[in-house]
Amino acid sequence: MKTVQTLTHSTLTVITALMLLTASHVAGATVLISEDFTGTGELHGETPTYLDPAFSGLTWVAESTFGADGTISNASGKAMLDIGDFIDNNRGNPDAIYTVSLTGEPSNDWFSSGFYGDNLNVSSEIGIDAAVGVTLYRSSGDAEGWTSVNQSSPGSIVRPDFATGSGPQTFGVTLDLTQWDGSSNHGTLTYFLGNTSIDYDLQDTPSGYLVGFGTATGTSGSVTSFEFTQVPEPGTLWLLGLGLSSLLWFRRKRNPAA
Repeated sequence: MKTVQTLTHSTLTVITALMLLTASHVAGATVLISEDFTGTGELHGETPTYLDPAFSGLTWVAESTFGADGTISNASGKAMLDIGDFIDNNRGNPDAIYTVSLTGEPSNDWFSSGFYGDNLNVSSEIGIDAAVGVTLYRSSGDAEGWTSVNQSSPGSIVRPDFATGSGPQTFGVTLDLTQWDGSSNHGTLTYFLGNTSIDYDLQDTPSGYLVGFGTATGTSGSVTSFEFTQVPEPGTLWLLGLGLSSLLWFRRKRNPAA
């Protein structure tokens, strides 16, 4: 009997450890694409530092003024990664939460980062201005419900209720499509700068996505990191561990001597 009891305790210990390990993984985000800007020459045509296998072969499409080392000199335009229908195919699923983030510092004018439509129109982006105290965000048309927050110029640059600091800033957009149904719910957006954020409900469903960053005309500065991440759905290991733990608990409850 003691041998069985020891085995049971050991099994529970292993399962608990597996559950905690899996829970810690699920609690975080899975990096799908990242760029650390340590290359040379132009960013255009470069493969990101890390690519999830789902995006094998993907390369940057960027203006010549975007350097692979993160330097931006008198730039005007965007640096994009076309992820195709990856997001579209996952709408309404428990893990349909995506974040685009950029860390950088403009020396003049502004940088922006976010999600873009398949024709490069802005879908949702946030930017930081070289002038401390100014953060920018915008959308194309009424896709993000600007009228519901009394914005008078859909598609234009507007200021939210939080400000930048000095030095490099990390900022981006989170797109949550877990509750998407295509009619009454089109998903939500969260614009964030550091630990400050502001939320909006989507009023329409964009299709086709690119992720990346852009600049105003004549912007200079530098960027140091870019990430496209996804919040994963709880793994089967967690569910297996929970089931086995429950089974062993009920077994011990029915036979305390075991």
